[in-house]
Amino acid sequence: MGRVKNIVFVLIIGLWITFSTIVGIAHAKSGFISGHVYDVDGQTPIRGAIVRGVSVISPKKTATDINGYYILKELGTDIYLVEVSANGYVNASKGNVSVRESHITGNIDFILLKSGTISGAVFKEIDSSPISGSNVKIISTDNGNFWHSISENDGSFTIPGIIPGSYIICAESVGFAKSFVHNIKIEPGKEIENINIDLNSGGSVSGNIFEGDGVTPISNAMIFLYDINNPINFLKEISNALGEYSFNFIPVGEYLISCQIGENNFPKDGNLFITNGDNLSDVNFIIAQNTGLLNVKVKESDLVTPVGGAKVITFSMSIEGGYYYGETNIDGICNLSGIIAGTDYKIKVYKEGYITEQIENIIITGNQTKVTEFILNHE
Repeated sequence: MGRVKNIVFVLIIGLWITFSTIVGIAHAKSGFISGHVYDVDGQTPIRGAIVRGVSVISPKKTATDINGYYILKELGTDIYLVEVSANGYVNASKGNVSVRESHITGNIDFILLKSGTISGAVFKEIDSSPISGSNVKIISTDNGNFWHSISENDGSFTIPGIIPGSYIICAESVGFAKSFVHNIKIEPGKEIENINIDLNSGGSVSGNIFEGDGVTPISNAMIFLYDINNPINFLKEISNALGEYSFNFIPVGEYLISCQIGENNFPKDGNLFITNGDNLSDVNFIIAQNTGLLNVKVKESDLVTPVGGAKVITFSMSIEGGYYYGETNIDGICNLSGIIAGTDYKIKVYKEGYITEQIENIIITGNQTKVTEFILNHE
């Protein structure tokens, strides 16, 4: 019996030595990431900021001390994403931080911007009762980044941690049209309160897409509604087997409507004015076949730098209809297809912060591409 106990004891000691060796090797192969987190002045330390080292092998988390200093310990050798968050500040991160064995990767410092906060409530326009479960977004007009929140039972919402800048607020809920609040300015360390948003049912638009005979339906055509005063508000539907389409819960506003088949775009004559409760039916399209393409190139005043995100509107000067809308891509190019040929057009190009430019008497020829260049100067 005593011999068995001795054998068991030896086995336990052996396992312990093996385990300790493995742990020692693991520690020997680990590294560290360190740095500081500062306020926007680059000098004032931020205490209690949460710092995360993110990787597949060994994610770690720590907090900054009174000097804003942090160190992530016992990290496996890998490439890390280092993320920092702190109350009242905009989150920040740095990628491709390499950790080597028994090495401290230091000076991974952060300077955090003070964030802004916005709060308010969402109500039914008809009776001012609160709406819970509404999705409220605040969207940057500069780059499209957004933050969001869901309204509480009393309709209230709060969105913290917003990067300072210019924004549009969009609130939406099932059974209601979206509602927008424009010209929101978020400032560092400040809160905008009492942004109350009313939702209504909006309006509706429906119709059919026909071939040139006015009878044969066209299925799988894409129909677009563009709010001419709110570039982030556009809607899209697809025609069914009978050529039918329908938009519901359209926000109040003034719209351009067009139909796209393949690469060809066909606009509807005039603008649509939507008010709450409107039901515009029989907004039909009979597709013209003789069309051309307009290629618009927009550059800065240096004649080299492309201007992305510029709005391009083309409309006929001699026949009814012919509104075409688009936006330049990152290369400063906007292609408008399906433009009715055989007439002249006016092209207007605009973007916030630039002087609007336009060109008249542009002739579109069937089955050909017309190239037009614009130079935009800053205001």
